[in-house]
Amino acid sequence: MVNFDSNNILNVTLTKLLKTDFTEFDSSFRAVEYTCKLVSQALNVDRVSVWAINEDTLVSKFIFHKGEIVNEKTYLHGKDCPNYLKAVKAGLPILANQARIDEKTREFKENYFEPLDIFSLLDVPIHEKGKLTGLLSCEHLGEERIWKESEVYFASLVAGLMSLVNSLFKEEEAKEKLKEERLLLRAIVDNLPFHVFVKDSNHKWILSNKETLKYTGAASEGEILGKENKEFLLRDAAEATRVENDVILETGEPLLKKETFHVRPADLSLRKFLVSKFPLRNVKNEITGVIGIAEDITERTHIEELLKESEEQFKFISENTSDGITVMQGGVLTYYSPSCEKISGFNYHEMLEFSERDLLSFIHPEDRAEVLALGRKAIVEKRKSLVVKHRVRHKSGDYYWREDAINLIYNAAGEHAGTIVIIRDISASVDSEFKLKENEHLLSEILHSLTEAVWAMDFAAYKLTFVSKSFENLFGYSFEEWREKPEMWMDVIHKDDRHFIETVLNDVKNKEFHTYTLRVYDKEGNIRWVENRGNIILDELGRPKVILGMSVDITDKVIALKKLEKSEKRLSVILNSLDEIVWAVKLPSREPLFISDSFETVFGISSQKWHDDYGVWLEYATEESKEEGRKMINDLFSTGYSKGFLQIRDANNNLKSLKCLAKYVFDENGERDMMLGISLDITEQVESQNKLKNSERRLVDILNSLDEAVWAASIPESEPLFVSKSFEEFYGFNLEEWKKDWLLWEAAVHPDDKHLIANFREKIFNYETVSGTCRIVSREGKERWVYNLAKTVRDENGEPYMVLGIAVDVTAKKESERELGEVKNKALKAEMAMAELELKTLQMQMNPHFIFNSLNSIQSFILKNDVISTNDYLTKFARLIRSFLDSSRSVKIRLREEIKLLQLYVEMEQMRFADKFDFKINVGPDVDTLVEVPSMMLQPFVENAINHGIRYKQEKGLLAITFENQGDSLLCKIEDDGVGADRANEILDKTNKGYISQGLKITAERLMTYNAIHKSHITYDVSNLNDKSGVKDVGTSVKVSFPLNIP
Repeated sequence: MVNFDSNNILNVTLTKLLKTDFTEFDSSFRAVEYTCKLVSQALNVDRVSVWAINEDTLVSKFIFHKGEIVNEKTYLHGKDCPNYLKAVKAGLPILANQARIDEKTREFKENYFEPLDIFSLLDVPIHEKGKLTGLLSCEHLGEERIWKESEVYFASLVAGLMSLVNSLFKEEEAKEKLKEERLLLRAIVDNLPFHVFVKDSNHKWILSNKETLKYTGAASEGEILGKENKEFLLRDAAEATRVENDVILETGEPLLKKETFHVRPADLSLRKFLVSKFPLRNVKNEITGVIGIAEDITERTHIEELLKESEEQFKFISENTSDGITVMQGGVLTYYSPSCEKISGFNYHEMLEFSERDLLSFIHPEDRAEVLALGRKAIVEKRKSLVVKHRVRHKSGDYYWREDAINLIYNAAGEHAGTIVIIRDISASVDSEFKLKENEHLLSEILHSLTEAVWAMDFAAYKLTFVSKSFENLFGYSFEEWREKPEMWMDVIHKDDRHFIETVLNDVKNKEFHTYTLRVYDKEGNIRWVENRGNIILDELGRPKVILGMSVDITDKVIALKKLEKSEKRLSVILNSLDEIVWAVKLPSREPLFISDSFETVFGISSQKWHDDYGVWLEYATEESKEEGRKMINDLFSTGYSKGFLQIRDANNNLKSLKCLAKYVFDENGERDMMLGISLDITEQVESQNKLKNSERRLVDILNSLDEAVWAASIPESEPLFVSKSFEEFYGFNLEEWKKDWLLWEAAVHPDDKHLIANFREKIFNYETVSGTCRIVSREGKERWVYNLAKTVRDENGEPYMVLGIAVDVTAKKESERELGEVKNKALKAEMAMAELELKTLQMQMNPHFIFNSLNSIQSFILKNDVISTNDYLTKFARLIRSFLDSSRSVKIRLREEIKLLQLYVEMEQMRFADKFDFKINVGPDVDTLVEVPSMMLQPFVENAINHGIRYKQEKGLLAITFENQGDSLLCKIEDDGVGADRANEILDKTNKGYISQGLKITAERLMTYNAIHKSHITYDVSNLNDKSGVKDVGTSVKVSFPLNIP
C-alpha cells in the first residue's frame, strides 16, 4: 500500500497555482493542462483528468496520462455505473483506496481499472455557481494507495480553483465576443443613409444611428438608449411601432417595406416612411428584439394623402397599442382600450359594473394608501401628470406590477374634470430588478457567512483593506476600528508568537505565503489559536501588492487535542477502576497493548505475565472449561467475534466464573486494527442463581403440599409450565400427559357442564380473570365438584406471558347443598350443621384467592432475579399458609393470632408493591387480645385497601389498622389515604372490565352466614375520607364491629 508523504509539495503547488495569472493562457484548455500537470506532480499520480457532468453522463474534457495528453474523449453512462453516479451526485469527494473492490467504484474494474492498471482513485467535485458541473479525477496506477486528508483537501481546493478559472475564461470570451459584435453593429449603423434602430423585447432602444438621432431630436445616443418611443415620439406613433414590434417578436416574421407615417419630433412635421423590420435573434435563435430600417419618403407623396393615412394610423394605434388606455370623465369610464383587458383580465362591460370603491380594492393593500395619497396630492397641487408604480389584482386573483402614466384634465375653472391613464404591465422588469437585488444580496451573504475569516492587506502600507464578518467575530474589532488603527494587527498577536511577524514579512517579500499557526488576543483579552493561509497578488513589476488571507479559529481543535490526551489518561484510570477485566491486543502483530488492574484481582497473578503471553489465562481454566476457551479463541479468529462462560481457578485455587466477550476493531480502511475483550467475574451471580433454583424448588414443594391444584401455562405459546400433585389427583392424568395438551382437563368435565368450557377458554385467551365451578369425572369414574380460578400474569412492561390457575375440590359443599335440599324440612340442628359447613366452605374458597395473588408476587420476584426478596417472601408465605390452614379448621380465632396474621400478610404485600406504602397496627390498651373473632374476616378488607386504594396513588401511601374497645363491642378500623372508593371503581371499570373483588364478595357471604348461624350481629361500613379543608376522596375507611359476646 502506498502512503505518499506530500504535505510540503502540496503547499508549494497550491501556492504556485494561486500565484498563477490564468488570463495569460490563450484558452481554458491550456489552463486546465497546466493545472493537471501540477496536480500529477504534487500528488505523484500518473493519471489526472477533468470530466464534465451532463445529467446522467460524464464526458472527459481533458486526460493527462503518464506525461501525455489523451485526445480521445471518454463517455461514462449512468446506466453502466449507477453506484458511482449516485456517489458523484452527492457532491462529496470520492476516496477509493481500493478502487477495484470499493462499493462506489468497483463497477469500472474490468472495462476501465484493469486495462489502465488503476488501483486507487480520488475524485473531487467541481461546482460552478452552486451547481455540480464536473469532476477532477486523480488515479494511482500500479498499486493501492491510501489517500491522506491533506491530499483530499488539496484536490478540493484545486477543483474550486478550476471552477473559478473556467468562469473567468467564459466571462472573458463573452466580453470579447460582445465587444466585436458591438463594433460591427456600430460600423453598419453609422454608415447607412437610413434611419437604423434596434430595440429589445421590452421595446427599449439599444442602438440607433445618426439619422435616427436627428429624427428624434436627441443630442446624443446616450439620451435615447434604454428608453422607449413614447419618450421621443408622439404617443400614437409610439404605440403603433410597439404593436408592430410585438407581432414580430411573437411570430418571428419580418415586416418588409411598409409605408407608414410618423411625426418627426425635431420639427413636428408629419413624415412618411418606408419601414422594414426584422427579428433580432441570439446565438440560440431566440428572438430578443427588433432591427428596423426606415427611409423617409415624405416628398414622394401628397400631403393630403399623408394626412389621411396618418389619421387611419392613429385610429389603428389607439385600438391596438400594447399599453392600456383608459379615459375617465366626470367619474365615468368613457374609454377602455382592448389592451386594458389583456393587462387586467376585465373587459369594458365588466369595468362599468365596478364602483370607485371596487376599483380601489383591486390595488394591493400594501400600495393602496400610497397611491391614493399621490393622486390626492397631485389634484391639490394642480399637477397635470404623474407616474405611479404599484401592484394590482388581476381577474385571476394574482397580483401584477404595473406603471400608470396619469394625465389629469382640468376645466376652465381649474377643477378636476377627467383623467387619462396609460397602463403598462411592468411585472417582468420588476421581477428582474428583484432577482438582481437578490443575487447581489446572496453574494454578500455568502462572503460574510463563511466561517473562515477573510481579509485583505495592502502589503506596502501594512494596512487591512477588507475584513469579513467572521474576521470581526474572531477578533471582536469592527472594520472601522481596523481602519483607524492599521497597525493593530501586530498588537493582537500573542507576545510569545510575535517572532512570526518577521518570518511572514520575509516570506511575502520572497513571494511566498505558508500556513502559519499562532495565538492572538481578541478584544476581550481572550487567547485564540488561529491558522492563517493566503495568497499574494503582485503588481505590474512583480512585487507583492496585496495579501489575500483566510484565518481559521482552531482554538476548539487545539483544546480538543489537549482534552484527548487527558481523556486517554482518564480512560486508563477508569478501565483500571472497573471490576471487569478489559484487554486489548494489536493486530496483526498480536502485541499485548493493555490489561486492566482487575486481571490481577481475578486471577491473582501480575499483569506482566499477561504482557509476556496474553494467552496465559487459558492455563488457569478448569479442565471442563479449557475446551470452551479454545472454542472462543477459534470463533474470534474465524468470525471476529466470540463470547462465552469460563470457569477458572485463580492462583489461590479459588473457583471463579467469568463471562467473556471479545471482538475485532477495524480501522478507517476496514483493516483489522486490534482485538478488544472484556471479562466479567460473575461468581456471585452464579451462586445467586443456584440459590434462586433452590428457592424455586422450595416453592414447588410448598405448592405440591397444598390440597388445592395449582397450574401454570405460558402465553401465547400455550406451553404447560407447572402442575401440582393435587392436579393429578383431581383429573386423573399426570404432568407428562398434561404437557402434551394443556387443555386435556376439558375431557374430564362432566357432559352436563361442557357448555361452561367455551366461556372459560375464551376468557383465558383474552387474558381475563375467570372463575367458575363445574363437575369433573376422573378416569376411575369418580365425580367431583371443582371451583376453578385462572388469571393472566403480566411482566414489568404490562405484557401477558403466563396464565396461573388454582382448582379447589368443593365436592363436600355441593354434596351438602344437595343433602340440604333433601332434608329442608328437617330439624334446625341439621340446618345449622349445613350452615356451618357452608361457612367452612366459604372459608376454604378464600385460601385459593389469597394463594393466587401470592404466587403472582413470587413469580414477579423470580422474573426480577431478586433472590433475597424471593427467599424472604417464600418464608413469610410458608408461615402464612400454615397459619391459614390451622385457622381454617375452626370458625373462630383469638384476636392476637388474627393480628399476627394481618401483620404477616401486610408485610408480604409491602414487599409485593416495592415499598409503595407504610402501615401501622394500633391496639387500644383496654382491648382484650384473647377474645375470639371469626377467622380471616378482616384480611379481605385490608387487601382491598391496598389493591384498590393505595395502589393507584402516585405518592407513598399509609395503611392504619386500629382496634378499640367500644364497651359491648370490639371496633376494628381499616383506613388508607389512597384514591378513594369512587375513584377506585372508575379505574376498575376501565382496566378490569367489570372485575368484582372475590375476597370482599366471599367475606360478605361469610358475615351473612355467620350472623345467621350464631344469631350474631357483626356489621361493617365503608365510607370515603375527607381532609380538613373539605376535599373529598382522600382515602377510604372500613369499620367492622364485633359484639364482645360472640357465641
